[in-house]
Amino acid sequence: MASPTSSERFGLRRSIVASQTLLAAATLLSVVVSISVGQVGHASLFFGGTSLVFAGAIAAVLLPWQRMPRWVVGLLPIVDVVAIAVMRESSPLAGVGLLWTFPAIWIGTVFGLRGVVAVSLTVTAVMVHQLTTDDLQRFTASTLVLPFTVTALSSMAAFTARRSRAQRVLLEKQSAELRRALDRARRQEDLVTEVLDAVDFGVTRISPTGEFSVTNTAHGLLLNSTDAFGREVAVFAADGSTAIAPESAPLARARSGEVFEGEVVWYGLPGRTAAPSTSPRAVCPAATPATPGRWSSRAT
Repeated sequence: MASPTSSERFGLRRSIVASQTLLAAATLLSVVVSISVGQVGHASLFFGGTSLVFAGAIAAVLLPWQRMPRWVVGLLPIVDVVAIAVMRESSPLAGVGLLWTFPAIWIGTVFGLRGVVAVSLTVTAVMVHQLTTDDLQRFTASTLVLPFTVTALSSMAAFTARRSRAQRVLLEKQSAELRRALDRARRQEDLVTEVLDAVDFGVTRISPTGEFSVTNTAHGLLLNSTDAFGREVAVFAADGSTAIAPESAPLARARSGEVFEGEVVWYGLPGRTAAPSTSPRAVCPAATPATPGRWSSRAT
């Protein structure tokens, strides 16, 4: 059986606490009913077995099971099986043998098919021993049905746990592959950014919504052009004197989906700032002027 993963170890203590709490509650109900109807034959044995079950519940809450060796964890359901056998020995007519289903399910979940075989043989051996040594124990339908029920429930728990473990391992592998893919994408994006920042002309990518999704350093300086007072620098046509409205600037036209070649404008007064030549190109074949799509703008 494969060693438990970190997530399985984390949930081990919670599983033990839940199983022992349910077993303790069912045992308490059995004690109350058995005493009420007078089916307790040997009080000392009956309450001794009950005490073992309650002690197991207390240990389940107090002990750090996720840090203990696996064989130590397996001692707790063994104690439960023995405690229920003692209760059944002292009160054969109370039907406390059904309590074996609690440790059987837990054993099948944690220890798999080996646990199923172990708990099935143990329950069968206890019932055969009690049937041959105790005059109050009689061969009835439950003599065959009870071991079969315990084995069936334990087997179902084992198969369910195996399937859940396989799904969890697959999910963890897929998550690891996704993380590696994201890391590769980030490294490629960093590489592209470094290459774009190394060139002396502006490059930007405009998303379908008109946002600048990728912009190199040169183009970023152009987009943030301000004067000494923090005001946006005016844009002029190629002649250096005709002012261009913001919505008619090359970048605004590219964001709207327009395609043109070598558009020259002045940012600020001629001779004091750059006069870039802007040439937007659609990188999505389906893009049209009506539907901007994705655009790449290059300013030199």
